[in-house]
Amino acid sequence: MKRFYTLFVAVFVMAIAFAQNGKFTYIRSLNSVMDKDMTAKLSKHKAAAHKAAPQELALPLGLTPECWIFGGSTIVDDEDESEGEEEEGYDDSEESDMGSQIVVNNIIYLAFDNANNEVYIKGLCTPLPDAWVKGKISGNKLTIPTGQYYGSTTYKGQDYSLYLLGCDAETNSITDLVFDISEDKKILTLDKNTLLVNSFSQTSIDQINDFYFNIYAISPDDNAVMPSAPAIVDVYDAFSEGKDFSEIAISIPLFDENFEFIAPDKLSYKIYLDKDGQISEYVFKASMYDALSTDATEIPYTLNDNYDFAYYMIQDIKCIYPYLSINSYDRIGVQSIYYGGGKTNTTEIAWFNIHEDATSVRSVVADEKTDVSIYNITGQHISQPTKGINIINGKKVIVR
Repeated sequence: MKRFYTLFVAVFVMAIAFAQNGKFTYIRSLNSVMDKDMTAKLSKHKAAAHKAAPQELALPLGLTPECWIFGGSTIVDDEDESEGEEEEGYDDSEESDMGSQIVVNNIIYLAFDNANNEVYIKGLCTPLPDAWVKGKISGNKLTIPTGQYYGSTTYKGQDYSLYLLGCDAETNSITDLVFDISEDKKILTLDKNTLLVNSFSQTSIDQINDFYFNIYAISPDDNAVMPSAPAIVDVYDAFSEGKDFSEIAISIPLFDENFEFIAPDKLSYKIYLDKDGQISEYVFKASMYDALSTDATEIPYTLNDNYDFAYYMIQDIKCIYPYLSINSYDRIGVQSIYYGGGKTNTTEIAWFNIHEDATSVRSVVADEKTDVSIYNITGQHISQPTKGINIINGKKVIVR
Protein backbone atom coordinates (compact mmCIF):
# COMPACT_ATOMS: atom_id res chain seq x y z
CA MET A 1 0.00 0.00 0.00
CA LYS A 2 2.98 2.31 0.57
CA ARG A 3 3.63 2.60 -3.16
CA PHE A 4 0.08 3.84 -3.72
CA TYR A 5 0.18 6.52 -1.01
CA THR A 6 3.03 8.38 -2.68
CA LEU A 7 0.71 9.32 -5.54
CA PHE A 8 -1.77 11.07 -3.29
CA VAL A 9 -0.36 12.85 -0.29
CA ALA A 10 0.58 15.96 -2.27
CA VAL A 11 -2.95 16.54 -3.63
CA PHE A 12 -5.10 15.58 -0.65
CA VAL A 13 -6.02 19.19 0.15
CA MET A 14 -8.09 19.47 -3.03
CA ALA A 15 -11.05 17.64 -1.51
CA ILE A 16 -12.13 20.44 0.80
CA ALA A 17 -11.01 23.31 -1.40
CA PHE A 18 -13.67 22.47 -3.99
CA ALA A 19 -16.40 22.66 -1.35
CA GLN A 20 -15.65 26.19 -0.17
CA ASN A 21 -17.81 28.07 -2.71
CA GLY A 22 -16.45 31.42 -1.55
CA LYS A 23 -17.31 31.07 2.13
CA PHE A 24 -14.89 31.65 4.98
CA THR A 25 -14.26 27.98 5.79
CA TYR A 26 -13.14 26.50 9.10
CA ILE A 27 -9.59 26.02 7.85
CA ARG A 28 -9.44 29.41 6.12
CA SER A 29 -10.72 31.25 9.19
CA LEU A 30 -7.95 29.65 11.25
CA ASN A 31 -5.11 31.28 9.31
CA SER A 32 -5.02 28.93 6.29
CA VAL A 33 -5.94 30.03 2.77
CA MET A 34 -6.78 26.84 0.94
CA ASP A 35 -6.88 28.13 -2.62
CA LYS A 36 -3.70 30.21 -2.82
CA ASP A 37 -2.01 27.72 -5.14
CA MET A 38 -4.91 25.58 -6.40
CA THR A 39 -4.81 27.05 -9.90
CA ALA A 40 -1.33 25.70 -10.48
CA LYS A 41 -2.16 22.34 -8.92
CA LEU A 42 -5.21 21.82 -11.11
CA SER A 43 -3.87 23.11 -14.41
CA LYS A 44 -2.65 19.69 -15.49
CA HIS A 45 -6.19 18.33 -15.21
CA LYS A 46 -7.83 20.79 -17.60
CA ALA A 47 -7.43 18.69 -20.74
CA ALA A 48 -9.18 15.71 -19.19
CA ALA A 49 -11.92 17.90 -17.74
CA HIS A 50 -12.83 19.43 -21.11
CA LYS A 51 -13.39 16.12 -22.86
CA ALA A 52 -16.98 15.23 -23.56
CA ALA A 53 -18.38 14.01 -20.24
CA PRO A 54 -20.82 11.10 -19.94
CA GLN A 55 -24.32 11.48 -18.58
CA GLU A 56 -24.73 11.87 -14.83
CA LEU A 57 -26.54 8.98 -13.17
CA ALA A 58 -30.04 9.71 -11.89
CA LEU A 59 -31.95 7.83 -9.22
CA PRO A 60 -34.84 5.91 -10.82
CA LEU A 61 -38.34 6.90 -9.77
CA GLY A 62 -39.87 4.79 -7.02
CA LEU A 63 -36.65 4.08 -5.11
CA THR A 64 -36.35 5.35 -1.54
CA PRO A 65 -32.85 6.31 -0.31
CA GLU A 66 -31.74 5.08 3.12
CA CYS A 67 -29.26 7.05 5.24
CA TRP A 68 -26.12 5.05 6.08
CA ILE A 69 -22.80 5.87 7.77
CA PHE A 70 -19.66 5.72 5.62
CA GLY A 71 -16.44 5.05 7.52
CA GLY A 72 -12.80 4.58 6.63
CA SER A 73 -9.40 6.21 6.75
CA THR A 74 -7.19 8.47 4.70
CA ILE A 75 -3.63 9.78 4.96
CA VAL A 76 -2.39 13.22 5.96
CA ASP A 77 1.17 13.81 4.80
CA ASP A 78 3.95 14.33 7.37
CA GLU A 79 7.02 15.88 5.80
CA ASP A 80 9.01 15.73 9.01
CA GLU A 81 9.68 12.46 10.81
CA SER A 82 10.52 14.00 14.14
CA GLU A 83 9.53 12.09 17.24
CA GLY A 84 8.11 13.87 20.25
CA GLU A 85 6.28 12.94 23.38
CA GLU A 86 2.57 12.35 22.99
CA GLU A 87 0.70 15.63 23.28
CA GLU A 88 -2.30 16.03 25.49
CA GLY A 89 -5.69 15.83 23.84
CA TYR A 90 -7.90 13.41 21.99
CA ASP A 91 -5.97 11.09 19.69
CA ASP A 92 -7.22 8.32 17.42
CA SER A 93 -4.73 8.71 14.58
CA GLU A 94 -2.06 6.21 13.66
CA GLU A 95 1.42 7.03 12.42
CA SER A 96 2.87 5.53 9.26
CA ASP A 97 6.06 6.24 7.35
CA MET A 98 3.93 8.01 4.74
CA GLY A 99 2.00 10.24 7.14
CA SER A 100 -0.83 10.15 9.65
CA GLN A 101 -3.77 7.80 9.20
CA ILE A 102 -6.94 9.76 9.95
CA VAL A 103 -10.35 8.28 10.64
CA VAL A 104 -13.08 9.52 8.31
CA ASN A 105 -16.85 9.51 8.82
CA ASN A 106 -19.58 10.70 6.51
CA ILE A 107 -23.20 10.07 5.64
CA ILE A 108 -24.16 8.36 2.40
CA TYR A 109 -27.46 7.27 0.90
CA LEU A 110 -28.27 3.84 -0.50
CA ALA A 111 -31.33 3.08 -2.62
CA PHE A 112 -32.03 -0.60 -3.31
CA ASP A 113 -33.55 -1.70 -6.60
CA ASN A 114 -34.47 -5.22 -5.52
CA ALA A 115 -36.09 -6.07 -8.84
CA ASN A 116 -32.76 -5.66 -10.65
CA ASN A 117 -30.40 -6.48 -7.73
CA GLU A 118 -28.90 -3.00 -8.00
CA VAL A 119 -27.91 -0.42 -5.40
CA TYR A 120 -27.65 3.32 -6.03
CA ILE A 121 -25.22 5.21 -3.77
CA LYS A 122 -24.94 8.96 -3.12
CA GLY A 123 -22.42 10.88 -1.02
CA LEU A 124 -19.08 9.28 -1.89
CA CYS A 125 -17.70 12.44 -3.53
CA THR A 126 -17.30 15.46 -1.22
CA PRO A 127 -17.28 18.16 -3.97
CA LEU A 128 -20.40 16.56 -5.53
CA PRO A 129 -22.42 15.27 -2.57
CA ASP A 130 -25.57 14.69 -4.65
CA ALA A 131 -23.87 12.53 -7.30
CA TRP A 132 -25.04 8.93 -7.68
CA VAL A 133 -23.15 5.78 -8.64
CA LYS A 134 -24.52 2.25 -8.71
CA GLY A 135 -23.50 -1.31 -8.05
CA LYS A 136 -24.79 -4.84 -8.56
CA ILE A 137 -25.62 -7.38 -5.85
CA SER A 138 -24.77 -11.04 -6.38
CA GLY A 139 -25.09 -13.29 -3.35
CA ASN A 140 -23.24 -11.65 -0.46
CA LYS A 141 -21.22 -9.32 -2.71
CA LEU A 142 -21.87 -5.78 -3.90
CA THR A 143 -19.76 -4.83 -6.92
CA ILE A 144 -19.46 -1.15 -7.83
CA PRO A 145 -17.85 -0.80 -11.29
CA THR A 146 -14.85 1.50 -11.50
CA GLY A 147 -14.77 4.53 -13.79
CA GLN A 148 -18.28 5.80 -13.02
CA TYR A 149 -18.87 9.49 -13.71
CA TYR A 150 -19.93 11.65 -10.75
CA GLY A 151 -20.35 14.89 -12.65
CA SER A 152 -18.43 18.13 -13.08
CA THR A 153 -17.46 20.82 -10.60
CA THR A 154 -16.24 24.36 -11.20
CA TYR A 155 -13.17 25.93 -9.66
CA LYS A 156 -12.12 29.48 -10.57
CA GLY A 157 -14.09 29.42 -13.79
CA GLN A 158 -12.79 26.03 -14.96
CA ASP A 159 -14.88 22.85 -15.18
CA TYR A 160 -13.44 19.58 -13.86
CA SER A 161 -14.95 16.13 -14.21
CA LEU A 162 -14.80 13.67 -11.33
CA TYR A 163 -14.92 9.87 -11.46
CA LEU A 164 -15.13 7.00 -9.00
CA LEU A 165 -12.19 4.58 -9.22
CA GLY A 166 -11.21 1.48 -7.33
CA CYS A 167 -7.53 0.71 -6.93
CA ASP A 168 -5.62 -2.36 -5.79
CA ALA A 169 -3.13 -0.90 -3.30
CA GLU A 170 -0.57 -3.65 -3.89
CA THR A 171 -0.42 -3.45 -7.68
CA ASN A 172 -1.63 0.14 -8.27
CA SER A 173 -4.05 -1.28 -10.83
CA ILE A 174 -7.59 -0.05 -11.43
CA THR A 175 -10.23 -2.46 -10.16
CA ASP A 176 -13.91 -2.63 -9.29
CA LEU A 177 -14.95 -2.02 -5.69
CA VAL A 178 -16.27 -5.27 -4.24
CA PHE A 179 -17.98 -5.10 -0.84
CA ASP A 180 -18.90 -8.01 1.41
CA ILE A 181 -22.49 -7.85 2.61
CA SER A 182 -23.18 -8.95 6.18
CA GLU A 183 -25.78 -11.60 6.89
CA ASP A 184 -28.24 -9.04 8.26
CA LYS A 185 -27.54 -6.81 5.21
CA LYS A 186 -26.68 -3.84 7.43
CA ILE A 187 -22.90 -3.72 6.98
CA LEU A 188 -20.83 -3.40 3.82
CA THR A 189 -17.07 -3.97 4.04
CA LEU A 190 -14.52 -3.27 1.31
CA ASP A 191 -11.41 -5.43 1.01
CA LYS A 192 -8.55 -3.82 2.96
CA ASN A 193 -6.28 -3.77 -0.12
CA THR A 194 -8.81 -1.87 -2.22
CA LEU A 195 -8.93 1.92 -2.14
CA LEU A 196 -11.80 4.16 -3.14
CA VAL A 197 -10.43 7.00 -5.25
CA ASN A 198 -12.21 10.13 -6.46
CA SER A 199 -10.24 11.11 -9.55
CA PHE A 200 -10.17 13.75 -12.26
CA SER A 201 -9.40 10.95 -14.71
CA GLN A 202 -11.62 8.00 -15.59
CA THR A 203 -8.66 5.70 -16.09
CA SER A 204 -5.72 7.06 -14.07
CA ILE A 205 -4.88 7.12 -10.37
CA ASP A 206 -2.35 9.94 -10.66
CA GLN A 207 -5.00 12.70 -10.93
CA ILE A 208 -6.94 12.34 -7.70
CA ASN A 209 -9.15 14.55 -5.59
CA ASP A 210 -9.19 12.31 -2.50
CA PHE A 211 -8.94 8.64 -1.52
CA TYR A 212 -10.05 6.32 1.30
CA PHE A 213 -9.26 2.82 2.56
CA ASN A 214 -10.41 0.42 5.33
CA ILE A 215 -13.89 1.32 4.12
CA TYR A 216 -17.20 0.17 5.56
CA ALA A 217 -20.82 1.33 5.46
CA ILE A 218 -23.35 0.73 8.23
CA SER A 219 -27.10 1.04 8.53
CA PRO A 220 -27.56 1.86 12.25
CA ASP A 221 -30.35 0.34 14.31
CA ASP A 222 -33.28 2.57 15.24
CA ASN A 223 -32.95 2.58 19.03
CA ALA A 224 -34.02 5.03 21.73
CA VAL A 225 -30.58 6.12 22.96
CA MET A 226 -28.85 9.25 24.21
CA PRO A 227 -26.52 10.72 21.58
CA SER A 228 -22.94 11.42 22.52
CA ALA A 229 -22.28 14.98 23.61
CA PRO A 230 -21.47 17.49 20.84
CA ALA A 231 -18.77 20.14 21.10
CA ILE A 232 -17.87 23.49 19.61
CA VAL A 233 -14.36 23.24 18.25
CA ASP A 234 -13.88 26.90 17.41
CA VAL A 235 -15.60 30.14 16.43
CA TYR A 236 -14.59 32.98 14.17
CA ASP A 237 -16.13 36.44 13.84
CA ALA A 238 -15.82 37.53 10.21
CA PHE A 239 -17.25 40.98 10.94
CA SER A 240 -13.65 42.09 11.49
CA GLU A 241 -13.10 41.22 7.81
CA GLY A 242 -16.05 43.35 6.74
CA LYS A 243 -18.32 40.30 6.36
CA ASP A 244 -21.85 39.89 7.69
CA PHE A 245 -21.48 36.47 9.32
CA SER A 246 -19.54 34.45 11.88
CA GLU A 247 -18.36 30.87 11.67
CA ILE A 248 -18.86 28.04 14.14
CA ALA A 249 -17.02 24.73 13.81
CA ILE A 250 -18.91 22.02 15.67
CA SER A 251 -18.36 18.31 16.23
CA ILE A 252 -21.49 16.17 16.45
CA PRO A 253 -20.60 12.49 16.97
CA LEU A 254 -22.56 9.86 15.08
CA PHE A 255 -22.69 7.50 18.03
CA ASP A 256 -24.43 7.21 21.39
CA GLU A 257 -23.06 7.24 24.91
CA ASN A 258 -21.99 3.59 24.50
CA PHE A 259 -20.15 4.36 21.24
CA GLU A 260 -22.72 2.56 19.08
CA PHE A 261 -23.58 4.22 15.76
CA ILE A 262 -26.86 6.11 15.57
CA ALA A 263 -29.02 7.02 12.57
CA PRO A 264 -27.84 10.35 11.07
CA ASP A 265 -31.27 11.14 9.66
CA LYS A 266 -32.77 11.06 13.17
CA LEU A 267 -30.17 13.44 14.59
CA SER A 268 -30.38 17.24 14.73
CA TYR A 269 -28.82 20.12 16.64
CA LYS A 270 -29.52 23.58 18.06
CA ILE A 271 -27.27 26.57 18.59
CA TYR A 272 -27.58 28.72 21.72
CA LEU A 273 -26.35 32.23 22.49
CA ASP A 274 -25.59 33.64 25.93
CA LYS A 275 -25.19 37.35 26.60
CA ASP A 276 -25.09 38.67 30.16
CA GLY A 277 -26.76 35.48 31.38
CA GLN A 278 -29.65 35.70 28.92
CA ILE A 279 -29.76 32.45 26.93
CA SER A 280 -31.58 32.24 23.59
CA GLU A 281 -31.84 29.83 20.70
CA TYR A 282 -30.33 31.06 17.46
CA VAL A 283 -32.98 31.35 14.74
CA PHE A 284 -31.89 30.33 11.25
CA LYS A 285 -34.05 32.57 9.09
CA ALA A 286 -35.16 31.30 5.71
CA SER A 287 -34.55 34.75 4.26
CA MET A 288 -30.84 34.33 5.03
CA TYR A 289 -30.35 30.59 4.46
CA ASP A 290 -31.17 29.31 0.98
CA ALA A 291 -31.30 25.70 2.22
CA LEU A 292 -34.28 26.49 4.47
CA SER A 293 -37.87 27.04 3.41
CA THR A 294 -39.02 28.24 6.85
CA ASP A 295 -37.34 29.76 9.90
CA ALA A 296 -35.83 27.10 12.17
CA THR A 297 -34.02 26.73 15.48
CA GLU A 298 -33.34 23.02 14.99
CA ILE A 299 -31.21 21.84 12.06
CA PRO A 300 -31.09 18.24 10.74
CA TYR A 301 -27.64 16.70 10.92
CA THR A 302 -27.98 15.63 7.29
CA LEU A 303 -28.45 19.18 5.98
CA ASN A 304 -25.38 20.09 3.93
CA ASP A 305 -25.31 22.72 1.22
CA ASN A 306 -21.51 23.28 1.28
CA TYR A 307 -22.15 26.93 1.99
CA ASP A 308 -24.15 27.90 5.08
CA PHE A 309 -24.07 24.33 6.38
CA ALA A 310 -20.83 22.63 5.42
CA TYR A 311 -19.70 19.15 6.41
CA TYR A 312 -16.10 17.93 6.47
CA MET A 313 -15.56 14.17 6.39
CA ILE A 314 -12.34 14.39 8.38
CA GLN A 315 -12.94 14.55 12.13
CA ASP A 316 -16.73 14.91 11.74
CA ILE A 317 -16.54 18.71 11.63
CA LYS A 318 -19.58 20.74 10.64
CA CYS A 319 -19.29 24.45 9.93
CA ILE A 320 -22.30 26.71 10.20
CA TYR A 321 -22.58 30.45 9.63
CA PRO A 322 -24.74 32.63 11.90
CA TYR A 323 -25.45 36.04 10.40
CA LEU A 324 -24.39 37.98 13.47
CA SER A 325 -21.23 39.11 15.26
CA ILE A 326 -20.35 36.26 17.58
CA ASN A 327 -17.97 38.49 19.53
CA SER A 328 -20.94 40.42 20.90
CA TYR A 329 -21.88 37.36 23.00
CA ASP A 330 -20.26 35.74 26.03
CA ARG A 331 -20.86 32.09 25.18
CA ILE A 332 -22.17 29.97 22.35
CA GLY A 333 -23.57 26.49 22.83
CA VAL A 334 -24.58 23.42 20.82
CA GLN A 335 -27.07 20.70 21.71
CA SER A 336 -27.84 17.38 20.00
CA ILE A 337 -31.35 15.97 19.69
CA TYR A 338 -31.97 12.33 18.70
CA TYR A 339 -35.34 10.86 17.69
CA GLY A 340 -34.39 7.18 17.55
CA GLY A 341 -36.77 4.43 18.63
CA GLY A 342 -39.76 6.75 18.63
CA LYS A 343 -38.41 8.79 21.56
CA THR A 344 -36.64 12.11 21.91
CA ASN A 345 -33.30 12.25 23.74
CA THR A 346 -31.55 15.58 24.18
CA THR A 347 -28.01 16.25 25.37
CA GLU A 348 -26.96 18.99 27.71
CA ILE A 349 -25.83 22.20 26.03
CA ALA A 350 -22.09 22.17 25.38
CA TRP A 351 -20.82 25.71 25.90
CA PHE A 352 -17.89 27.54 24.35
CA ASN A 353 -16.61 30.64 26.16
CA ILE A 354 -15.99 33.01 23.30
CA HIS A 355 -13.67 35.51 24.96
CA GLU A 356 -11.74 32.89 26.94
CA ASP A 357 -11.53 29.77 24.77
CA ALA A 358 -11.05 31.70 21.54
CA THR A 359 -8.12 33.75 22.86
CA SER A 360 -6.24 31.18 24.99
CA VAL A 361 -2.51 30.82 24.46
CA ARG A 362 -1.57 28.11 21.99
CA SER A 363 1.27 26.46 23.85
CA VAL A 364 0.79 22.82 22.92
CA VAL A 365 4.17 22.62 21.20
CA ALA A 366 6.13 24.84 23.55
CA ASP A 367 8.33 21.97 24.72
CA GLU A 368 8.62 20.28 21.31
CA LYS A 369 11.73 20.20 19.16
CA THR A 370 12.22 22.95 16.57
CA ASP A 371 11.51 20.54 13.69
CA VAL A 372 7.98 19.80 14.94
CA SER A 373 5.56 18.83 12.14
CA ILE A 374 2.13 20.50 12.30
CA TYR A 375 -0.79 20.09 9.87
CA ASN A 376 -4.40 21.21 9.85
CA ILE A 377 -7.22 18.72 9.28
CA THR A 378 -6.95 18.89 5.48
CA GLY A 379 -3.25 17.98 5.48
CA GLN A 380 -1.90 21.48 4.89
CA HIS A 381 1.41 22.22 6.65
CA ILE A 382 1.16 25.12 9.12
CA SER A 383 3.80 26.83 11.27
CA GLN A 384 1.77 27.01 14.50
CA PRO A 385 -1.15 24.97 15.83
CA THR A 386 -4.53 26.60 15.39
CA LYS A 387 -7.46 26.36 17.73
CA GLY A 388 -9.37 23.21 16.90
CA ILE A 389 -7.96 20.00 15.43
CA ASN A 390 -4.29 19.75 14.46
CA ILE A 391 -1.98 16.90 13.47
CA ILE A 392 1.21 17.40 15.51
CA ASN A 393 4.07 14.95 14.89
CA GLY A 394 1.54 12.44 13.60
CA LYS A 395 -0.80 12.84 16.57
CA LYS A 396 -4.29 14.33 16.47
CA VAL A 397 -4.52 17.17 19.02
CA ILE A 398 -7.44 19.45 19.86
CA VAL A 399 -6.17 22.88 20.93
CA ARG A 400 -8.73 24.59 23.16
